[in-house]
Amino acid sequence: MAVTLPGTIDCGTAEVGGSTDLTGKEGYCVVISSDKAILASAVTDAPVFVLTKGSAVGAQAGLGMGQCHVWVTENTVKGSPLRAHTDGTWQLANAGSDVVTAEALEKVTAGTGAWCRAFVFSQNVRTI
Repeated sequence: MAVTLPGTIDCGTAEVGGSTDLTGKEGYCVVISSDKAILASAVTDAPVFVLTKGSAVGAQAGLGMGQCHVWVTENTVKGSPLRAHTDGTWQLANAGSDVVTAEALEKVTAGTGAWCRAFVFSQNVRTI
């Protein structure tokens, strides 16, 4: 499934850093650390981007925000606030300290993982 949708904002590219190959991780949540794209690893990570084109370490990865398909590992309903999970997937944000970086635009039964149309706004623009 294509990660980008008509409402996706192309945020350019960044070199993949760290030791994790991002090939096949489209739809995952990434952050920029030392000018390199790495998988999000904390529920408080922000700003974040959705990975639109995965790449190997040292290669350029595509980044986006706005209306995108994201990879969720929990069931969602339309309007569910989402946050980065420690493995780079997206999960429901909990009240309190979680940083809300996206909102689900549809209901999804995730099971072990599923595509969800969401609006990724990068920064924490609301709390729950």
